[in-house]
Amino acid sequence: MRLRLLLLLILLAAGIGWLVFAFGSWRDGKIAMLEPPPAVVIAATTGPAEPGRLLLFGDSRIAQWKPAPERDYPIIIEGHPGQTAIRLLPRFAAVLAQDRPAAAILQLGVNDAVAAAVVSPARRRRALDDTLDAIDRMAALARANGVDLVIMAVIPPVRPDLKRRILFRGEVDAYVAALNAALPALAARNGARFEDPMPYLMAGGDDVPERFRRDSLHLTPDAYAALGPLVPAALPTSQKATPSVGGAD
Repeated sequence: MRLRLLLLLILLAAGIGWLVFAFGSWRDGKIAMLEPPPAVVIAATTGPAEPGRLLLFGDSRIAQWKPAPERDYPIIIEGHPGQTAIRLLPRFAAVLAQDRPAAAILQLGVNDAVAAAVVSPARRRRALDDTLDAIDRMAALARANGVDLVIMAVIPPVRPDLKRRILFRGEVDAYVAALNAALPALAARNGARFEDPMPYLMAGGDDVPERFRRDSLHLTPDAYAALGPLVPAALPTSQKATPSVGGAD
């Protein structure tokens, strides 16, 4: 009997130790996402934007934008699951240089909120400043390169599961709310447009319908269909031309 109890205690201790190790590794990975990648070089671009090409850029919400909107111009989908704004800044600069879009839509910031939820309040405030600075620099790059930019409000997580509620303690929602409150002025300062996707998803109610939720952070194909009107039917006539090849998803 004592041997069984001892074995049970050993297994319990091992299980707790594994959980502590796994959480620590997960937390360290999230915190690392709040720091810029090493040796960040922001590429300079020259020449006019590519006519008639739209860039959808951001995190997993962009990566999972399926089906892609059907338009009479190419759409480049550049989504990077799990990535924060500060980590995506050099990639955005590279895409502008490589693909020369005439217009772009940004949806990013929720991973910043998730990562910031596990740090101290002071570090969280600095993370918010870093997120806004990264988006501000993206918007400035877009403007400098003649890109018609739309900055979407960050879609807040919906009905997080028990694990996330315990872990985040409302910090994610607070971060997203503060970020979204600052984005309209940021967009205006850079000659960009701010768009709130939530009216398209809430369907006149007070919450996002179940059919639009794949999980607490991600969306279903029905949700992306509802967001379709955010993608312009045509690009500005001053930029629209015969569709070019490459980059379409």
